[in-house]
Amino acid sequence: VCFYLFIFHIYCSQSLHLLIWVSLKVHLEESLCSKISTFSPYEAINHWLLDLSKYR
Repeated sequence: VCFYLFIFHIYCSQSLHLLIWVSLKVHLEESLCSKISTFSPYEAINHWLLDLSKYR
C-alpha cells in the first residue's frame, strides 16, 4: 500500500508542476504576447520575474 501511495504522490507532484508551468506559460503569453513560443523555460521564468519586479 505504501508503494502505491508513493507512486501516487510522485504522480500528483508532477501534475502540480505541470499545472504550475501551464499557468505560468499562460500568464507569460498574456504579458509577452506570442514571444514565449521561442523561449526556453528558464528564459520565460526570467522574463516573468522581471515582469513581476516592474510592479514592485
